[in-house]
Amino acid sequence: MVDLEKYKGNINLPERLQSPDLKNDKNEKVEGPVIINMQKAFYDLKINDINNRIQRLQERNNELINNCEETTLLLISTDAETAKEITELTQYLSNEVSKLEENKNTLNVLEESIVNNKIAHIDKINSLNDQYARKRLELISLIKPLNAKINALEDYRRSQSVLQEKLENKNNFMQQEEEKVEQEIQKIQMKFKFDREKLKEDMYNRLLDSAGIFQMEVSKCIQEPIHKLMRENIILNNYLTEIMNESLTEKEVFANSKSMKKELLQKHKFNYLGTRYNIKISKIQNHLLKSLKEVHADTERHLINFKLLSQNLQKDLVNKDHVEEQMNISEAHMKQLEIMLETLYDVKYAVICALQMRDSDSKFAQMDKKCLLLHLQNIITEGQAYMSNITITSMESIPQSSNVYFYGDLGFDPTPVELREPIEIIEKEILPPITSEVFSIEEQLEKEPKKDFIEDESLAVFEEPSEKEFIESKYSSVEDSIPEEFEATEIDNDEF
Repeated sequence: MVDLEKYKGNINLPERLQSPDLKNDKNEKVEGPVIINMQKAFYDLKINDINNRIQRLQERNNELINNCEETTLLLISTDAETAKEITELTQYLSNEVSKLEENKNTLNVLEESIVNNKIAHIDKINSLNDQYARKRLELISLIKPLNAKINALEDYRRSQSVLQEKLENKNNFMQQEEEKVEQEIQKIQMKFKFDREKLKEDMYNRLLDSAGIFQMEVSKCIQEPIHKLMRENIILNNYLTEIMNESLTEKEVFANSKSMKKELLQKHKFNYLGTRYNIKISKIQNHLLKSLKEVHADTERHLINFKLLSQNLQKDLVNKDHVEEQMNISEAHMKQLEIMLETLYDVKYAVICALQMRDSDSKFAQMDKKCLLLHLQNIITEGQAYMSNITITSMESIPQSSNVYFYGDLGFDPTPVELREPIEIIEKEILPPITSEVFSIEEQLEKEPKKDFIEDESLAVFEEPSEKEFIESKYSSVEDSIPEEFEATEIDNDEF
């Protein structure tokens, strides 16, 4: 049996958890609330549990704080990286945008260049077509005189026999005249030698006179023995010079006598051949003059159309010059009106600003009327200065109506038709070049009689060819253009 009085507390609990005895033997009075052991133990457990929870929460808070710090660092680093990436992307975008703009500009430039190239190509094609048409007209105009020349040569072949007979007669006449010319040349050479000797004697006498005067003047200053020595030396020197000159002259005369003979023979042969050549040319010229006169008449007929065209061109150029002058003057007036409107707008704006700022306390409100008027005067003077700088473009670079053929407005440089004399045509285009003097002599041969021609000294005008090859080449060029029937007496190459 259990003693119920002995165990007054809770049987299921241990002693430390038993409630205190309310009936104290000492009868002590307990002040305040009485805590039962059960409650105390329970509170202790709660406190321990709370402390453990507090420690866990502190650890968790420390972990969270560390995580927060790490996240803040990560956020800072990520913000910096994102900022860098953003800047890089903005730069890349700006570069791409600039590249796109540049590409657009290049495309626009290329499109403009393509358009300009097309326009230039079309202009070149048009200019080439115009040049082709002009060249075609020029060639057609050149064909006509060539046909006329061919007809003239055919006429010349028909009259060849008559001309050949005349040429033979002229050759015989020229041989006689050459003999007479040789005699006159010999007379002239003899006169030249005589005058040369006479001039030598005259000069020698003058030298003797000057030497005597010099000796008289020297004798006054030099002693007698020295004077004698000088005289003797002068006499010896003169004697030796005379001997040397005589020997040299004899050698030169002996050496030149042979060469003079050869040169004279060559000169006579060259003169003979030159006269034959000139006679042939003169006959051909006289025959071709008739055909060239006909060509000249045809060209004069065609010139009438060209003159009408030139008059119309002059009128068009004068009208164009007048229109361009009027355009330049009108542009200058427009610029002046624009400058006047700008100055008036500036004056109006200044007056409005002055009226608005009159009631305010700013510096502009304190300005006097004189300052305002000076400001307005400056605006007006600036406008007048701009107006004075306007210049009308000069018309000096535009060609006048008198210079139509130097530079025209047709896109090319037209050349007027120049009528040349028949002599120049024969010299430059049909036959080899000959001198005008020879042509005048050949005309005299036909007009003057034989006696007058013999007294004429113009035969000495013939130029002497310097080499044999020059003559052969000249005659080969002429003989190719002349048929064999018209040629005069043949001369072998052995004559040279």
